[in-house]
Amino acid sequence: MRRPDARVVAFEAGADARATLAELANLNEVSVTLLGICDCDQLEKILGKSCRALVLIDVEGSEYEIPSPSVVNRLKHCDILVELMTVLRCR
Repeated sequence: MRRPDARVVAFEAGADARATLAELANLNEVSVTLLGICDCDQLEKILGKSCRALVLIDVEGSEYEIPSPSVVNRLKHCDILVELMTVLRCR
């Protein structure tokens, strides 16, 4: 791992998928904290007061709910990669 001091936290709702992620992390000798469902409160808690973070959002249709106004202040110093579904929604 290029940044051995990096903290990796992954959210995955499915128990089987979490088990697969744990196995892959172990095979790659990477320490990962695996949690269940991510919501705005969880994301805000995980980001805490960190000054830099990479946030990858791939949440199967909830891409617009996760970066809510309650966490935008925490996200402004993050690098963010969002997988969007095929239809881009305008607000």
